[in-house]
Amino acid sequence: KIGKRIRDAQALFLRQQIDSIKSTNRYVFVAGDLNDFNRSTCLETIQGNDLFDAWWKGGNGFGFTYVGWNLRLRLDHILYPKDFELCNVYIVDSDVSDHRALIADFKLNK
Repeated sequence: KIGKRIRDAQALFLRQQIDSIKSTNRYVFVAGDLNDFNRSTCLETIQGNDLFDAWWKGGNGFGFTYVGWNLRLRLDHILYPKDFELCNVYIVDSDVSDHRALIADFKLNK
């Protein structure tokens, strides 16, 4: 239970930082190994109603970024603002990490 409370507090803190940056008319992207799955409370808190998940907008299939312990999960995410158009999103295998890289290309909507 304490782990859940810590993760919820971290997600809320990150969301507050996103809102603070946005209030200065700057764009915010959140990308990385968030170690959480889609539709989780934490990820939905971070995403709010103004960031889109690149994989769900343009990916194909489940987009597993972590394969281990007999699990296939997408724990890595790229969240982007509506001011950008997603051009491409894909997964790259690499031996640099225990996660597969999630990469996306965007263009600014004018």
